[in-house]
This record gives sequence, C-alpha cells and structure tokens, in this order.
Amino acid sequence: MDTLEVVSIPNTSVLPGHDIEFEAYMAFLNEKEKELVEAECGKKNALKKSSKSRRYKTKSRKIHTAYGTIVRRFVYVINEIGDVFSPLLKYLKIEKHQHASTKFKEICAKKASRNPYRDTSIDLAESNNVDISHATIWSYSKDASDGLKCTTESEPSSCDLNRVLMSDGTKAHNRDGGKHELRAVISIGNKATLLSFTVNESWQNIVKNINLIQYDAIVADAEPGLYQAFNGIRFQLCHIHAIRDTGYCLWEDGLKKKESELYVSQLESILYTLQNSTKKYWIDRDDIRLMKRIEWTKIELRKLIRFLRSMAHCSTADFLERHIDHLTTAAELAISKGIRVPWTTNQIERMMREIGKRTKKKGMCWSEDGLTRIVSMNLKRYMVPFKQRKYLNLFGDNNVGVEV
Repeated sequence: MDTLEVVSIPNTSVLPGHDIEFEAYMAFLNEKEKELVEAECGKKNALKKSSKSRRYKTKSRKIHTAYGTIVRRFVYVINEIGDVFSPLLKYLKIEKHQHASTKFKEICAKKASRNPYRDTSIDLAESNNVDISHATIWSYSKDASDGLKCTTESEPSSCDLNRVLMSDGTKAHNRDGGKHELRAVISIGNKATLLSFTVNESWQNIVKNINLIQYDAIVADAEPGLYQAFNGIRFQLCHIHAIRDTGYCLWEDGLKKKESELYVSQLESILYTLQNSTKKYWIDRDDIRLMKRIEWTKIELRKLIRFLRSMAHCSTADFLERHIDHLTTAAELAISKGIRVPWTTNQIERMMREIGKRTKKKGMCWSEDGLTRIVSMNLKRYMVPFKQRKYLNLFGDNNVGVEV
C-alpha cells in the first residue's frame, strides 16, 4: 500500500472533534495519493506495467493545513521525460519549496481580510498551530486579491430594464498624511452586481465604464460631483444622509444640537410620511393618492426652506432647495415605472462598513496598491462568505467559489 507514515502532527485538542477531523483529513490524503500514484504508474505489484512513469522515491515534506503543520513522506514519481514530482503535492497545488496548499492560502487571505497581517499570523499560530510570518501571509494575500473583476454589463433585454444603481464612497489614510478615496457602484434589481470599485478615481471616470441607459435611477448620498457625474438618470438622495446633512448644515449655520433638533424632526416627519405612503402604494396601487402625497411633500419642504431662510439659516435652506426634487424620486418612479427604488444606501453602506473595519484601524496608512489589494480581498470574503449571504450576491456571473 501507499499509506505513508506521519512523522509529526499538530496539537489537535484545540477544538472538540478536531482530532477526528484531522484523522479524516490524513486518511483522505493517503487514499488520494494512492489513487493519483496508481493513475500515473499503475498498481504497485502489477505484473505488467502499462505506464511509462514509475515510482521514484519518497521524501519528507512539511505542509501547512487547516489542521496544523504536518510533516509527511510523499511518494514521488518520474515520468518518461525525466520529470520528478509528487502527484499529491501537485494535486494540492503546493509548488517546489512551498508549504501551503491553495486552499490554505485562501484561509490565510480570508483571515487577513479581517485583521492586520501580524494579527493574522498570531491567530494562525493560536487557532491552527501553524507558524507563518506576516510577510508570507502578505504574499498569500497578494495572490488572492488578483481575482476580483467587476462586471461590465451587456445590453439589457426588454424585460430587464428595471434596475437601479447604488453608490457610496469612503476614505482611508495614505502614507503622505492625506486620504485615499474609495468609491463603489453596484446595480440592484433583477440581478445585483458589483460594477465598479476604485481607489482615487473620480466619479466622472467611473461613469465612463457604465452604460447608464440600462438604469432608471441611482441612490446615493450628496457627495460633491456624484450627482453631476450621473446626470443621465434619475437621482434619489438617501433619506438618512439627507437628515444627517441637514443637521450638519444647521451646525454650519451656527445652531447648537438642541436648537437644530426642531428642524431635523420636521424634515424626518415629512420624509417618513412619504415613505409610508409609498409602502402603502405597493398594496393598494392608488396612483392619485401617492401623487397627492408627493405634491404635499414638496409643498412642506418649500415651507421649511422659506422658514429656514427667514431665520438666516441659508446653508441649510440651500441644501434642501438643491435636493428637493431628489427626495421624492423613489415615489415618482413607483408610479411612472412601477419599480421599487430604495430610500437609503443601506445595502452598499454595509459593504463599505466592512471595508472600513479592515482599512481604518488606528495607525494604518496605505499605499494605493496595498489598499486596492486588501479591499479586493475584503470584497471577496464579505460578498461570498462561508454561509452564502444571498442578499449580498453582488458578483453576478463572476462569483468567487468557496471551498468547504
């Protein structure tokens, strides 16, 4: 038989049942190696050799696995042209002078997408009994980050027009004391897709790679330049951002928090009433009632704007006046297009928050390449996690497979 000796094994008492899993894994390696070697060389004691490859030697190799670092003797074969290799190591995709399989490198990269490289090294030592330097984990992460490619969507069919864009941005420290700009665009609707994720790209350049004809609206915050870049489609200002930005504008106008709460509460009441009316519309489909609610919303907003100007709160009044038509887009498209447009950017905010957990920790500063790499890993790990999050299946046809 080709069952080989395990020279050393890890401490398998870390988790209940871990030793059973380790034994099953070792049994799998033994059976797989026997199968692969016989495929290359034929059965060991066969009278007639049907293959030109033959068993050459056994050699002890150290490999890293999810169950710890093991040292095992591997069967090597030599083929007709003189190449010597281990079929099992080739199957595990462990190259010469390397110790980690492709699967284990992915495990390291996923851990590194959550924590700094040094912390990941410590975590692997404590939880997997594997001693890997932070520089090696960095190299694994670099390889793992190359697979993220955003989807360029094809021309829509007649039944696939009801789609909506959602965009957001965040910042991360660079090495010069400034900030990197991270920006993302996703589409939601019949199929959710990550269209773009860039570092230090302007919204104008991002829009060049997106066919806006396919979309009915975009939901976003009031970031400068974003609305102007996407001026080919309807714009829905996120209501949560609208409320927060109004509070900030009131602060700029010199109001303290308690003084501004009256105006913010009034705006909340107007917007949430519109949301509730739109929610009811999807039940009763009463176009006239929702149209009256939209008209009422704009009347109330204009009353609020006039009152703010009379109180010399011009910054806040200008902000609301600039976006008054962007606060009712979702309700208007419900009537005219029959589509559901989100009122907030919560879906993409969750994604950006996860990125922020990894890139905005104290003391972190990034090169542009390093930030792009770690964000790519983070997107892979977050969007296609171990237990598939169906509501965040944003990769469309470019899903990243997860090995179990």
